Amino acid sequence: MKNKIIFRINTLKFLLTFLCALIIWKLFCIQVIKGKEYQKIASTQYKKEKPIPAKRGYIYDRNMRILAQDLKFYSFGCYLDKIKNRNKIAATFARYLGENKNKYLKKMRGKKGFVFLDRKVEKKIGDEIWEHGLEGVSRKLYYSRYYPASNTTAQITGFTDVDNRGLTGLEKQYEEILRGKNGSTIYSADAIGRTFPDPTSIFKAPKNGSSVVLTIDLICQTIAEEELKKAVEKSKAAGGMIAIMNPKTGEMLAMASCPDFNPNEPQKSKTYNYKNRFICDTFEPGSTFKLIAASAVLEENIKKPADVIFCENGSINLFNHKIRDSKPHGNLTFQQVIEKSSNIGVIKCSMLIGKRKLYSYARDFGFGNETGMGLIGEVRGTLKKPSNWSKLSLPMISFGHEITTTGIQLINAYAAVANKGILIKPQIIKEILNTEGDIISKTHTEEIRRVVSEKTANTLKSFFVGAVEHGTGINAKVEGITIGGKTGTAQKVLSNGKGYSNSNYTASFVGFWPAENPEFVCLVVIESPRNGHYGGTVAAPALKNIVKRITNIPSRKSKIVWKPEDDPSDKGETLRVRIPDVRNLTLKSAKRKLERFDQFVEISGNGSIVTQQNPKPGSYLDSGKTITLVCTNAASEENKYITAPRVVGMSMRKAINTIQQKQMKFKVTYGSGVVVEQSPKPGNKVRRGSVCYIRCARYDPYAASFVYK
Repeated sequence: MKNKIIFRINTLKFLLTFLCALIIWKLFCIQVIKGKEYQKIASTQYKKEKPIPAKRGYIYDRNMRILAQDLKFYSFGCYLDKIKNRNKIAATFARYLGENKNKYLKKMRGKKGFVFLDRKVEKKIGDEIWEHGLEGVSRKLYYSRYYPASNTTAQITGFTDVDNRGLTGLEKQYEEILRGKNGSTIYSADAIGRTFPDPTSIFKAPKNGSSVVLTIDLICQTIAEEELKKAVEKSKAAGGMIAIMNPKTGEMLAMASCPDFNPNEPQKSKTYNYKNRFICDTFEPGSTFKLIAASAVLEENIKKPADVIFCENGSINLFNHKIRDSKPHGNLTFQQVIEKSSNIGVIKCSMLIGKRKLYSYARDFGFGNETGMGLIGEVRGTLKKPSNWSKLSLPMISFGHEITTTGIQLINAYAAVANKGILIKPQIIKEILNTEGDIISKTHTEEIRRVVSEKTANTLKSFFVGAVEHGTGINAKVEGITIGGKTGTAQKVLSNGKGYSNSNYTASFVGFWPAENPEFVCLVVIESPRNGHYGGTVAAPALKNIVKRITNIPSRKSKIVWKPEDDPSDKGETLRVRIPDVRNLTLKSAKRKLERFDQFVEISGNGSIVTQQNPKPGSYLDSGKTITLVCTNAASEENKYITAPRVVGMSMRKAINTIQQKQMKFKVTYGSGVVVEQSPKPGNKVRRGSVCYIRCARYDPYAASFVYK
């Protein structure tokens, strides 16, 4: 009996010893062998990472008017089991957002789960809703894209999706540049979900996106779009395009397509309307393509302007195919052939040129190739090689059939003539700016090739001036301004691809002014007009109106209107650029940094160092005012010191901006939220460029105090 008891005691001891050893081994595995792994798992359970969204960069026009910007919006939602007064919630949202009360009641029908009440609510309205203290309702602040100019420039800028990523246009093409990089901060959470700042965590500030400045002039763009819509409505057309270009630099000043859409509400329009049709739609140019035959004839000395050509009284048979002029003509000089747009006269000249020469000149002018403009979606158009031409191809191509072009190719070809025979690469991006407004990169004028001699270009210009003065383009004539231009009327190919329609046309007109020294080239294309179909009667009047309106535009400086950047009432006539600090820089460096302000800068003093500036750094320029720089030969000793600003109580972002405006560096010791400590103290004299250390914390409502180490 005694032995049995001893055996049982020993067995129990062994089992307890084994169990203790097992527990110790398990603890050793958890704390030592897999300690780091479990520590990582544990940290994910009580530490929460909260992203801080970066602000997307601006898109500006050439005069820094805002075309696209990020604004703050709210999304509102609620957990259905936490709300009490559904009727009050629905009534409040309906009143502020102009919706039906039942819309929100339907969303809150369930008993459990989370539902969104409304998204993309303007910040100002969202703040007013929040003041009502609706129990159970939550909100989230985020950035979303806003386009102040609405439909204007929509097909150029494009738009973003619900996550603020570019979907079309420049928003998509320059996504990497515009979007920036999100920051983050770490919060600790307790068992009941309360959060408080983690002093050991690293705060990553968001890096806002860079901004894109276009060559587009919003005023010219607005004029182009308004005149395009008038022309389309008057001619009862299916649509159209208008573009305006500087022939000397290749800069696009306007690029409009109709029908268009509102990028703030893209879902309300057809996807077809999103396209920038000026670069991705092709059409047969008709008589505007006679530029190529005329250039080849003059450059190769085949005909002189006064040489007479018999135009067969308006009709000619070629290879069992009858070709007619819009009006019968007998003998015309070569210049009159272009002015009156005789198909037969151009065909006879083209026969003397030959298909290989005509093809070569067309290629030199840029047809059949992308322009190199760099916009996504640009197409080549069609220009068959001479080996694939039929017997009828040479005469047909000479007056703009059996070839397709894009609007950008056609306007660029005429810009080469206006630019003394030199083809320039078109461009729409002027410069890229960083978050401080400094220029990262800048686009420069790029010559592609000389396509004709200056003498030939001048002769062609005289032809096109004659076309407006007393030829087919007379409806584009403006008193007091010399305009050169060419009409185009092209029958559209039948849907079955066999032959041309007798009722469906593309009407166009391309012109430049002032003809003596062209500053503008404009192309008007009207598709499938029903009230008239000739380029001279449908498209030319639109160019006439554009010339008149652009000529009457006041100077850039007097036109600029300045408003706050978050003002949704801004319709595009705005400019909001923070003035950088150029004090203690050399005058040369200061001018470079203020390059975008150009004519707004005035210099006071004869020194080489900027010691004072007015308005002060970080402010915004008022309409019509200038930036005054006071220059001396050396920075004064007194100007090397500044007064440390007071940032305690500010949000971290506002504090950082304040410190940087004072020309100080900053360092966040830990945390995020509100600044609770700073060093040096406010009011202390410190050396310009010294570091201001700030400590941040968030307010804990449960502890009724700021939580920080």
